[in-house]
Amino acid sequence: MKLTKSLGGIFLEAALIVFGVSVSFYVESWRQQRADAEKGKGYLRQIDSDLEEDSIQLGRLQNKYLKLEKMANRFIFSYVTYNGGKLPISNDSIARIIYDFTRSESPYDPLSTSYSSVKFSGQLDLIKNNTLEKEIISYYERNPVKQRMQDANNWTNSKFLSFVGEQMDVLDFYWLIFAHHPEKAKTDFYRLYNDNFMKSAMGFSQDITEELSRLISVRIQSNRELRSHLKTELSK
Repeated sequence: MKLTKSLGGIFLEAALIVFGVSVSFYVESWRQQRADAEKGKGYLRQIDSDLEEDSIQLGRLQNKYLKLEKMANRFIFSYVTYNGGKLPISNDSIARIIYDFTRSESPYDPLSTSYSSVKFSGQLDLIKNNTLEKEIISYYERNPVKQRMQDANNWTNSKFLSFVGEQMDVLDFYWLIFAHHPEKAKTDFYRLYNDNFMKSAMGFSQDITEELSRLISVRIQSNRELRSHLKTELSK
């Protein structure tokens, strides 16, 4: 009888220990999940802040390329409508267009400090919404704007600047390219205007500025959608 009671007590104590350990594990797991969820939301807030800064950069680029697109269209239109006599575009306007198109822009890179930190620390899995995680990865890993800007810069530096430099004296080239005072250049820009290379250059510029304007608009829309999805996730 004593042995039975003793065994019963042992089993009860063992069951209580197992129960206590199980509860302890459950509570610790719950706490860890809460901590991970809060940490994941912290990362999302940081990414959202970066996206806000990125939207400002994209807005500036959009304004620049829309302006260049209009200038290229105006230049091309002047060729189409010109039938002799007074040119439909002034010498100073030609200088300004050349100046604007020879100014290289650093290829666009999104502000990715927070994303890179999460990625390289191996904690992307803390973003529990898999669809949102994929959207964030896609936004930062796919960047067609950067490639096309690099293409434009390469063409400008290797082709357009060489052509302009050959047509101008050293002082005018300095005023136009380095001093950023195209109005001080004394070159006869009408001569450049009528050059076949200039015509093809403006055609290329028209194409690439139109494409960049379109790509940047798509990027801005992606930025807005991603920020909207982030805010929805953070509100849960």
